[in-house]
Amino acid sequence: MNRLNLALGLALACTAAGTQAAEPCRIALDQPELDYGVLQLPTGSRLDSFQQAHALPERTVRVRISCPVPGPLAVDLTGASAGGQARFAEAGHLRLQLTQATVDGAVVDLANVNQGPTGQRELEVQPGQRIVPVNAGQPVLGSEWAMTLLVTPSLPLGELRRADETQLQGSLALQLAE
Repeated sequence: MNRLNLALGLALACTAAGTQAAEPCRIALDQPELDYGVLQLPTGSRLDSFQQAHALPERTVRVRISCPVPGPLAVDLTGASAGGQARFAEAGHLRLQLTQATVDGAVVDLANVNQGPTGQRELEVQPGQRIVPVNAGQPVLGSEWAMTLLVTPSLPLGELRRADETQLQGSLALQLAE
């Protein structure tokens, strides 16, 4: 039986950079690491379909950013990427989506600053992007920013074919932007 141990080491690093307050802002994650445990090749898989992508179950990470004083809020998403997506293991990728954002308890949209100020309630993100909370196209100031990160790993079926137990990992970091 082919088995694979997958520890999606989503080391969503909690890094506060460039804050001007006496006490820096903090990032907290309810699940800083996602572990999918031991996986098996799906039943009914054929040898000619090993390049076909196989999506693993979606996982949810709640992100909370707390600052001692209200101010501009922005996070940078960093990590390995390939083909415009977050890289996972050798040939897989991570689908990343931010949803359910609030600033100081009020619902806000999210915007990728590289794509302009137009916000969305659900925003697909990838490494190399800066994300800001917006309302009516304007950045929102605040001290408490909460959002949900949805993570869906996908990898070729061939990765699950190995006879040994192999640990595959993906790593991301959320960093407070200056």
